[in-house]
Amino acid sequence: FFLMDQLLLGESYCQEAVNRVTFVCPRVLVPRAKCMAEESQECKDKCHNWASCTCHIPAPGTLVECFGETHLAGTSCSSGMPSECQYIRAPKVATYNWALAPNQVERCAEVKFCDVDMCRVKNRSCPARHTCEDEGVCIKADARCFYIPKVDGASCDDGLDYTTNDQCRDGLCLGSDDLCKKHDVQCNPPNDCLTGGTCHTATGFCMYDHLPVGSPCDDGILYTTNDTCHEGGICAGEEQNLCSAPLEGSTPVQCTSNSVCVLPGSCDPYNGACTFSDAEDDTPCEEGEVVGQCVGGKCMGNLG
Repeated sequence: FFLMDQLLLGESYCQEAVNRVTFVCPRVLVPRAKCMAEESQECKDKCHNWASCTCHIPAPGTLVECFGETHLAGTSCSSGMPSECQYIRAPKVATYNWALAPNQVERCAEVKFCDVDMCRVKNRSCPARHTCEDEGVCIKADARCFYIPKVDGASCDDGLDYTTNDQCRDGLCLGSDDLCKKHDVQCNPPNDCLTGGTCHTATGFCMYDHLPVGSPCDDGILYTTNDTCHEGGICAGEEQNLCSAPLEGSTPVQCTSNSVCVLPGSCDPYNGACTFSDAEDDTPCEEGEVVGQCVGGKCMGNLG
């Protein structure tokens, strides 16, 4: 009968002695507290809770032989195992010096039968993967990390420079988009009747202050005069015909042709420019000493 917080090691010793030289099989109890002791943890780090490793002395005076492998993948008992990890049992032979080694079990041998801690074997740590998780807990049985999300509303940082008020929600870090920053909105006033310019973060739209109605402005349109500000921050002027009512100090536009082969032009009232068209080819013409026919808007003399 043994207490629940203790481990019986003797049976495991004897099972490993099958088909080998007869070994001493001590019945040893190791309290679980000893498995958690600092010395035991050091042994786990060094020996990796070796699994099927069996070490023994084939005969008095011979070297220790080890077989099997540790829990750490690729590490065999026969290559590079620290001496502290060698689990040695003395054979029952008459010539063996029992006074020198009545039961050769190294310092770390008992750790083999403690619960394996794969977190120590794999040197596994569980840092938080993002700001809405606390540091994780490593599961000793398989070295998996278990994480617990922070409570909703906890402050975090989603790593985006265009979000504000970042908070944890269902384990995710979410913030409110600042559409002005996200789309790099520049609120430059589009006309003379608007001033300032502030971007609304929730919509990305610009808001402006309006100049008083009647304030002078320039709508940028050539054919308007007396431009002033109107309701809604709109700059508008009075339209004028630049052909018949040109700018002050000028005369009405006359679209007179300077060639008999170019028809009188028409004036564009929005810019005051004349547009001309050529007379039909073969139209008789006389221009200075040239007498002939129009060709491509020019008076060409007849061939003799």
